[in-house]
Amino acid sequence: MPDGKPDKRIEKMSAKVYRDFWNAYVEIQRGKSVDTSALAATLVSLKPAAYTSVSGNLLAVFNSGRLADTDLLRSVSMRRHFLTGEDVSASRFIFADVRIDRYAGNRFSLRRTTLIWILKHFPSFVSGLLSGRCLAAGLISVYQTMFRVHEITKLELFSSNSRSIELLRIAAIAEGLQITEYLHGICSDIFSSYYLLLHSMAADGQASYVNMVPKLPQPAIIRDHLLWHNSLEVFYQNEAPWSPPSEEKRTDVLIVGSAVAGKSYWDTEHFIEDKALIEFCKYNNIHAIYCPHPDIYSEASSRIPYDIQIGRFREHVNSCRVLVGHYSTAIFVAHLFGKKIFMFKTALHLLPDYFFSEMLDSAEVALDTESLLEFLATEASDVIIDGDAYRGPGISLQHESDVPLKNIPPVSISGVALGSGLID
Repeated sequence: MPDGKPDKRIEKMSAKVYRDFWNAYVEIQRGKSVDTSALAATLVSLKPAAYTSVSGNLLAVFNSGRLADTDLLRSVSMRRHFLTGEDVSASRFIFADVRIDRYAGNRFSLRRTTLIWILKHFPSFVSGLLSGRCLAAGLISVYQTMFRVHEITKLELFSSNSRSIELLRIAAIAEGLQITEYLHGICSDIFSSYYLLLHSMAADGQASYVNMVPKLPQPAIIRDHLLWHNSLEVFYQNEAPWSPPSEEKRTDVLIVGSAVAGKSYWDTEHFIEDKALIEFCKYNNIHAIYCPHPDIYSEASSRIPYDIQIGRFREHVNSCRVLVGHYSTAIFVAHLFGKKIFMFKTALHLLPDYFFSEMLDSAEVALDTESLLEFLATEASDVIIDGDAYRGPGISLQHESDVPLKNIPPVSISGVALGSGLID
């Protein structure tokens, strides 16, 4: 690859195009509907004929707050590319952690790395801004240069939808990298418009997706680019494994909190409904455990003025009888594998339309107290989601025996932190 100089394509894209693209993403991230038709037409005109087929290094972006096993991420990435006929075992793996408070070893903050890079190249960065390039375009140029210096040809996204990651993704598309996103949930109807913009700009086949579990519904723009092999859906759990059932943790109801973009969850109607359900369970002598969203777990104990246990979803899901919550991928996955769920009626209005046509019957899952009490009064057997059940009718990238292929190369590569190459 060329050395360190930004791709000329970035110079051809005006600052206005980048500003409009970035502003559209920010508005969509906030849950606002945006008319992207004119912008999409502009991006189509910049679509490259093809993405690079050169075998280089891989940049794996992850969040250590959710899953920090870089050996597993390396193995998953190797297996994903082997399924499509490419052996990347000789490639250098570079890891970038988007969790801002973890810097040790392979867990290196992408934000911190970006700041260091800008400081080292400050004159040229400022020159670009003064020449009319917007800040987003300047950062995209920084990432393009990083790709070239480190000979990165593949971007593996084990996390997404943070501003630093999306700038990285846009830069990767502009630079012609092959991009794989390992999904960690579902996509709203509004956010699917952002993916439409990405694919307006990307070359055919440049961006692909690995579903979190088989049959988890996705919008058409993602579904059309999901990875399949031999008529089987390829998937990767992309989170820490769920604990086996435990009598010590056994409970009736697992109340699953969620998160809301752009505001504190504790000030939302969702949390008001969570608290009302907690009160209902206390009044009716129903044993319940509250599982906050991982991003706000540490705040929960000071926000819930009740005598209720707080726990992590993965530790309790197999020890509960029923799950109740709002917009939560964890609940949807549990439902796919047979766990009984109820959803607050306010949440059902937020779900994308394709969910009801492909997975959910709103009449069966809509929460009302009578239905909850009726279910708890039954002798329905517990549904345990163990390793074998979770693998499902597809090809798991994290379970070696599930991939019906021979001669998959052994995992023996040593990974390196993104920061080590940038600040040496």
